[in-house]
Amino acid sequence: MRTLATCAVLGFLLVLLLPGPAVADRAEERKRQKAFEEARDQFLKDFRSEDATVRREAVLKLTPFADLGAAALVVEKVYGHETHARVLDAAMGVIASTKDPEVIDWLIGKAGGRGNWEVRAPLVEALGYVESTRADAKLKSLVLTEKDPRVLSMALFGVAEKKMKGALDAVLPHLENEDWQVRVAAIEAIVAIGDDKGVMALIDRLMNERGRLREDIASALRAMTGKDFGRDANAWRKWFYERDEEGGDDEDPPPPPDPAGVASGVKEPTYFGIKVISDRVLFIIDLSISMRTPVDVDKLKLAREAAQTGPGVSEDRDREEFEETVQWWKIKDRLDLAKAQLKFVIKNLGEKQQFEIVAFSDKVVAWNGGKLMKATRRAKAKAVQFVDLLVTEGETFAGTGATAAGAVLDFSFQMAGPGAHDKNYKSSVDTIFFLSDGAPSDRNEDEILDEVVHRNRMRKIKIHVVAIINYSVRFLRLLAEQNGGTYKFFKVETK
Repeated sequence: MRTLATCAVLGFLLVLLLPGPAVADRAEERKRQKAFEEARDQFLKDFRSEDATVRREAVLKLTPFADLGAAALVVEKVYGHETHARVLDAAMGVIASTKDPEVIDWLIGKAGGRGNWEVRAPLVEALGYVESTRADAKLKSLVLTEKDPRVLSMALFGVAEKKMKGALDAVLPHLENEDWQVRVAAIEAIVAIGDDKGVMALIDRLMNERGRLREDIASALRAMTGKDFGRDANAWRKWFYERDEEGGDDEDPPPPPDPAGVASGVKEPTYFGIKVISDRVLFIIDLSISMRTPVDVDKLKLAREAAQTGPGVSEDRDREEFEETVQWWKIKDRLDLAKAQLKFVIKNLGEKQQFEIVAFSDKVVAWNGGKLMKATRRAKAKAVQFVDLLVTEGETFAGTGATAAGAVLDFSFQMAGPGAHDKNYKSSVDTIFFLSDGAPSDRNEDEILDEVVHRNRMRKIKIHVVAIINYSVRFLRLLAEQNGGTYKFFKVETK
């Protein structure tokens, strides 16, 4: 009996002497704090590197410590200073991974402040990834009150990311925003939320929208309803009120006029068969030496895949017109084909459309100095002369100095400006047609793609891509797919 009592006492003493859960937690916390301090010191050292890969790795190592001060460190050292897309995306990962309420409140305060938009916009974007009701409330508040369209676009992105149904009423007024990029963000948010009220708002906006955003709205309506009435707002309205005899209105309201006249069979220019709907369009053409590769021209295929077609227009008549306009018998190589199609689309642009032409090889050359020009008869004649004089030089490079694909895309984004309130923003390019016969050769393709996607997150430029080659090119296909465009693989046979 005494032995049992002794064991009990010893056991009790052991419990008192052994470290309890609280002590163990404090030890783990000190260990984690020390690890963060080591990662912080290494980050401060490595982030001075000129190598973006080193800087990115330094940021990534901070990810486990977002709640210990890493988020604040990243905001201070990265945003407003760093320009490389992969480094910025790594920083976003650090910020978005935080779960600590105090850190989230700090982020909300910084995002809603009056600081540099280049810092605020990514912080608002991060709120779209953070799981927090306070972050959700802040996003909705920003959608209601934010004046800077760049920050507002990111708030709308966050609403879309979280599918915030309670924010729909705050989103709808932005379909009328003066900045087209904000309107695009609002359309995307409405699609993500999904609601009949949003459908009707989009149909109403379709009546008054112009250019590329009409197609954006039509695509949004297709995604939300599973129906397809194109850009015909009257047909959409009729369907909306008749679709459910029990739940719909008894009377079909009289349809207002369709100002864009799309439903009336108006002819639209096309570029390699892709409709040029935008009224602010940039055409980019590759002049690398490989564009001089001889090709066999299939007259029927050329007419079939690149003829101008429009609603209510005879395809046969269009192809006859195309054959008369495009002198196919003069096409001897890839560049001849590209120039023929470019001249064809320029001649068919409407007077309300604005355009610019940029050619690239080992340098970038803009027809109108990087400014959009109204498609008047005189301007189109001068543009055709410019195209006629284009010749090949250099390789399809990607961005060393003034070289090729990366440089010309960078030039295009400069035309669009860094964001809303920039002098180029409201009248900027909203659609790019990028033509090439290959992938860049002197820089990592995925880095270029990442850079374009990152920069385009706010600019909302749609990039269509035409590949003139006898095999599909991954880089060109992804450039279109990742930026809301169409990829046209125009297969040509080499001689």
